[in-house]
Amino acid sequence: MARPRRSEHSRQQLLELGGAMLSEKGYNGTGIKEILDAANVPKGSFYNFFSSKEDFAAEIIANYGTDLFAKMDAFLASSENYPAAEVLKTLQIAALKVIESKEYRQTCLIGSMASEIAASSDQCRQQLDNLYERWVARLEKVIGRGQQQGDFRQDIEARVLAELFWNQWQGSLVRIKVEMNSDGSLQTLDAMLQLLYSSER
Repeated sequence: MARPRRSEHSRQQLLELGGAMLSEKGYNGTGIKEILDAANVPKGSFYNFFSSKEDFAAEIIANYGTDLFAKMDAFLASSENYPAAEVLKTLQIAALKVIESKEYRQTCLIGSMASEIAASSDQCRQQLDNLYERWVARLEKVIGRGQQQGDFRQDIEARVLAELFWNQWQGSLVRIKVEMNSDGSLQTLDAMLQLLYSSER
């Protein structure tokens, strides 16, 4: 297999480092120079890859989604025979372990960027909306399977429950950044699963 060209490697490195810094410090708190210095990439090279900081942020969001959904889809494909509640809980706990490994300073790029730049950048907002729809669609599929199996309540549509599940996850990430631990997120997850369960279960 041919090695990626240095320029391709530098571009990907900028996207990955930029994603980590934006998740931790936010869009306005992260400077291009800071990212370039960390990646050891000359300033002039940046504009060979991206037309602006906004364009860079939009590309970071897209790159984040590519990595996120590749991992999520691999897990979902391997867990089709597991109870839906177990699948949802495993997904969230796995994410919490990653956040813990980063000392609770980097959570979810989607939530971090949505609260800061979505209203001022259509380009970034569209990317964020795309990721949101793809994420909720996967949750909807899992919850729908749980409803078909009789484990989850059926009086509320799977799509609505999926949106609720996603909202509690993003809300718990805000709490994580404030408290610098995941205790509250785990409590919220357990409460959310109890809300999903069918009364006839």
